Amino acid sequence: MAGVNTFASILEATGVPDYVGGWAAGLGSAALGALVLCYVGGVVSALACSTALLPIIIPIAIPLIVAGDVSAVALVAALAVSSTSSMSARSRRTVR
Repeated sequence: MAGVNTFASILEATGVPDYVGGWAAGLGSAALGALVLCYVGGVVSALACSTALLPIIIPIAIPLIVAGDVSAVALVAALAVSSTSSMSARSRRTVR
């Protein structure tokens, strides 16, 4: 988890969340941008700590929320679910 937090700090310092958030907001549809962010969150959480991923992925979603086309509560909930759902699948594979 410390490695992901360090990675998040580096991303923040270089402005990556603003750039990626602006890109996602510029896809033409806020729903499409939100879907892409949820997909990325799900894929990344399969490889990294889900708890540390949320502070990275939520700031990226801010341009979508500011645009007003997507509900803030719905988008944050969707990001949280997509970022943590692969963790339970990984746990099931370990138990078997």
